[in-house]
Amino acid sequence: MSFLDTLIDKPAIVLDIGRAYTKCGFAGETGPHSIVPTRLVPNLITSNLRLTEPVNIYDYDKLKKIGDDASDESILRELLVDFLYRIYYKILNVNSRERKVVVIESLLTSDTFRRVLNDVLVKNFQAVSVTFITSHMAALFTLGSTVGLVLDCGYTDCQLVPIAESYPMIGLCNFLNLGSKRVHEEIRHLLVEYAEVTLANGDRVKLKSVQPPVDLDEDM
Repeated sequence: MSFLDTLIDKPAIVLDIGRAYTKCGFAGETGPHSIVPTRLVPNLITSNLRLTEPVNIYDYDKLKKIGDDASDESILRELLVDFLYRIYYKILNVNSRERKVVVIESLLTSDTFRRVLNDVLVKNFQAVSVTFITSHMAALFTLGSTVGLVLDCGYTDCQLVPIAESYPMIGLCNFLNLGSKRVHEEIRHLLVEYAEVTLANGDRVKLKSVQPPVDLDEDM
């Protein structure tokens, strides 16, 4: 029996690394195995880079000021290695060397992110194979259709993409810089302006008048 014969019955791992959350699971399942925030608290030692606060993976290019000698790609690599290690061995609990990987990506994914992610999966985790599929095409695969109009409402933007014979028609795509992040900002604004809180003495005051000010971040 060859090594490849042992992989026949092992479903591929599916990764959808979004701006806010990452969905991971196995091919053939009706839904994600787990949905986790696309961020981590890394323990990185890359030149002068030291991070102790939660970091979103897609903000790797903003971390260079912390470590002047670290390149953007090296920082992204360290973040992805730590993040994928948690997915493989703490969430999915599988051997990375025995699984194929299918990455669901956005049409707006940068070449740098795609290249580094592929390099980490192949070299660091020794994935059997890596396949990249756009999220819009993956949505049609579940319907068994090759033609459709897909609306993807994400964290940072909305994308309207027509698909014809399994090919996205890039020239007819429409992108809108509105997503759930804007909804969260509007909810935060409404809470600050109109919400009331009850103090320890029983008085009710406006949230915006509380001292020290309450920081309504995403974690709350």
